[in-house]
Amino acid sequence: MLNPGDWWLLLAIQELGQRYASIGEAGRVAGFRPLAPNGLGTPDLVYWRADPGVITLVYRPRPGLPAVRDDPEIGALVMEARGSVAVNGAQGFWVTGAQHGFFFYQHGAGGQGDNFRLSGDALVWNQAGLVVRIESGLTEDRALQMAGTVHAAAV
Repeated sequence: MLNPGDWWLLLAIQELGQRYASIGEAGRVAGFRPLAPNGLGTPDLVYWRADPGVITLVYRPRPGLPAVRDDPEIGALVMEARGSVAVNGAQGFWVTGAQHGFFFYQHGAGGQGDNFRLSGDALVWNQAGLVVRIESGLTEDRALQMAGTVHAAAV
C-alpha cells in the first residue's frame, strides 16, 4: 500500500513500463525468453518497456532478501535486455539521451567502487572476459567503428 507522499514510487513504477502477469507473458511480448534467478523465487511484479526493450523483475523484501538501500519496498530488481548493437561479434548496448549515473563496483575489493558520476553517451559490451565501455561525444556509428579497433594492449 502506497502512502500519499509516495508519488515518486508511482513515477518510478511507471518508468518500468507495462505490467504483465508473468515472466512468460512479458517474454512473449518482448520476443525473447527472459532469465530469472531461481534463488529469488517468482517475482512479485513483471514489467516490459518496449523502448529501450527491457524486462524488469521486481522482488519485494522477504526473509533473506533485505530491502535495497533507498527503497524499503524493493528487495531486488532484475533488469535484462537483448543487446541493441553488435560489437566485435558480441551483443552490446548504446546508452544515449539524458545523463545517467555510472560507476564500477568491485565486490571482491571489500565493496569498493569508484566515484559516482554523471555520464553521457556510451557504448558498453563484453570482450575477452571484460566489460568494455567507451564514453564519448562520438555518434553511435563512430563509437562502433572505434570499438572495432579494440584489442589486447601491449604490456
